[in-house]
Amino acid sequence: MVRRANDSKVVKSGFVVPPCRGRRELVSVVDSGAGFTVTRLSAYQVTNLTPGTKYYISYRVQKGMSTESSPETPMSTLPRRNMESIGLGMARTGGMVVITVLLSVAMFLLVVGLIIALALGAHK
Repeated sequence: MVRRANDSKVVKSGFVVPPCRGRRELVSVVDSGAGFTVTRLSAYQVTNLTPGTKYYISYRVQKGMSTESSPETPMSTLPRRNMESIGLGMARTGGMVVITVLLSVAMFLLVVGLIIALALGAHK
């Protein structure tokens, strides 16, 4: 259940809990050590949230006639940013260009040397 801060409207999202063993791509290891492993099931997401808004999230688990609820946890969505303000993490730097050029020249010289060695070896 998701409730926007200062709002009484609750958005409910229901799903059936899968068996304890989830698919590998849905399970990520959070912490591991001393005979125990903590995992996170990444299969569910809450949709239609407003950017830059504070929400209170709680869980209600129902099995048969028994129901248990968690306390509300405050969370907030990140504000939207312009696409132009996001930095490019994979941009080419000057150093990458220099290394690429040096490696290309070295490969060219290696191929030329191989051809010369083959030509001189076949000439004798």
